[in-house]
Amino acid sequence: MMFRIDESMVEYDCENRIIVDIKNGHFYELNDVAVTILNSLLNGKDFYDTTKLLSEVYENVERNEALEDVDRFVRQLCEIGILVLVEET
Repeated sequence: MMFRIDESMVEYDCENRIIVDIKNGHFYELNDVAVTILNSLLNGKDFYDTTKLLSEVYENVERNEALEDVDRFVRQLCEIGILVLVEET
């Protein structure tokens, strides 16, 4: 599965760790874990690779916990329309 940000709805500033929901006027500040997950997914990594990266970068995070974090974060972003699943051809 690959994801992209719906640029018609949001602006993502990874340097300042913020997402601005243009359509609804919401502002989200991301923590380090969220930035790591989002950047990994936007760079074409799948859930497995993103989970692996998370458990490597944050040594105290177990693989199962990392998978739950990735899944929960992606679901939240998809539910509010920030992330969009890209159909693979």
